[in-house]
Amino acid sequence: MAEIINQYELIRPFQNQNAGFSRWSIARKGNASFFIKEFMNPRYPDEDTLEEDLRIERIRECESFEAKKYELYRDINEASDGNLVRIAEFFRVGSRYYMTTWWIESDGMGPDQIAGLPLKDKMLLCRTAAHSLAALHAKNIIHADIKDTNVIVHMSKGGKPVAKIIDFDACLYEYDLPEHEEDLEGDQVYLSPEACLFLCGEEARLSCKMDVFAM
Repeated sequence: MAEIINQYELIRPFQNQNAGFSRWSIARKGNASFFIKEFMNPRYPDEDTLEEDLRIERIRECESFEAKKYELYRDINEASDGNLVRIAEFFRVGSRYYMTTWWIESDGMGPDQIAGLPLKDKMLLCRTAAHSLAALHAKNIIHADIKDTNVIVHMSKGGKPVAKIIDFDACLYEYDLPEHEEDLEGDQVYLSPEACLFLCGEEARLSCKMDVFAM
């Protein structure tokens, strides 16, 4: 029997490859396929053995996490015209939190194949990526994890390559920046110079320009 989570039937077991502090899988709901992510933290306290003060503290942490995710996912969906992959649902089952998006199949086009495209197709690919990033930045959201695996090359119905941006777990608002180095997520290979300075404990001004460097 396949595992079912809130009406999402898992097609494969959860895995944590390229997932940071989470696990992911592909699921079916109705006639559609979805990407489903399970967050490892925080966990809603469902143990009766917890001391009341600790239980209340953890519930407040979860409520804060929920509020931030609802705000972020709402703003991403409002910014998207389709190439920022929209969030379908965010929910909790038991002690775990989950997020789903519609599954976007990559066409497996690597740098060599992209380099061989006609110039107008390469320009379209660049424009769709830049346009989606600009829409995100218009909401004062830093993606913070722009890299090859999070910018999917997808063929449109017209047979043209477009860029789909995914994975918003590392996102942060320009007006709500991290105070501590461990709170800045993302792939260090693609981090901007100012982000690297921040991770080294140096004074640095983080902004949406981080994504421009990474892209």
